[in-house]
Amino acid sequence: MNSQVTSMTASGRGPSPARLPLRAAPPIRRRRRRGTGLTLLALGPALLLFVPSLLLLGAAGCDDDQVPVDREPPAVPRGITSITGDMQVTLLWYPNAEWDLSGYRIYRSLSGAGYYSRFDWISAPPSGHYIEYVDRNLENGVTYYYAVSAVDDAGNESGLSPENVFDTPRPAGRTNLRSYETSPRSCAYDFSSRRVTDYDDPGADIAYVNNPVDGAWMLGLNEPGTDLYTALQDAGFAANRDQYDSVTWAPAHGWSPSAAVELIEGHVYIVWTRNDHYAKLWVRSVYSDQVEFDWAYQTDPGNQELKQRIVIVPLDAPRPPGR
Repeated sequence: MNSQVTSMTASGRGPSPARLPLRAAPPIRRRRRRGTGLTLLALGPALLLFVPSLLLLGAAGCDDDQVPVDREPPAVPRGITSITGDMQVTLLWYPNAEWDLSGYRIYRSLSGAGYYSRFDWISAPPSGHYIEYVDRNLENGVTYYYAVSAVDDAGNESGLSPENVFDTPRPAGRTNLRSYETSPRSCAYDFSSRRVTDYDDPGADIAYVNNPVDGAWMLGLNEPGTDLYTALQDAGFAANRDQYDSVTWAPAHGWSPSAAVELIEGHVYIVWTRNDHYAKLWVRSVYSDQVEFDWAYQTDPGNQELKQRIVIVPLDAPRPPGR
């Protein structure tokens, strides 16, 4: 296929005029007719009168055997969604059902209202419930907009997928914190610098406390000299990584009024730092002296996206007390 870069409009109504050319149609095949005028002449003079008409009939039928050209594009791909990653975005969608489907073209833009440039291609897999494509080596904190089209074996291309799919990659990792009761100098975490730190560090966002009286808790720390605290809430149990990834969006309500949550193994917690960044934790293990958790932190301030969702929570939603 021609690798020339084309563009399609964000409306998803179809490709721009700069389409790939259709593959050249195969040459017209002509069928050799058996029984010519020479054969008829050998049968006798009486048949000479029929020779001109038979030759004309044969000539008229030579050009009616052209192979039809496929000009029907595939259906527009549907169900496009995404999973936010660290410097990557995973796109998922339902497979097309055309028997002559060749593959899918992936388009990307830095503006939902702008033009989408084609930047990659994925061949149609033999089967499967979902098609998966991973866009790697992206910049964390930058929002990318995506669309997908389908292409058949004849080079016909569908319009762009209609879903408003965008995603903002963010860093992620796994961390161990010591309990404040055991080591105050390694019980806190600073998401902005991605480091374990001191309970009294002005940049620390959360801290782990575990004692025989109160049990295991995660605390939202305040900005020194102010009443601005990191907000926390329990988002429920996740049995595996897929369920953790399904925690899609930081909520607008439900934050703990005490800026503290009891830690339970397997639970996911949402964090809203006092400098307006969102994060999530998945608690893997809780011990008396330490806790281990996976985390994902959105570096784009005010962006509630932890994994892209089509229904967007307004950023002007009410803030929790003290914000």
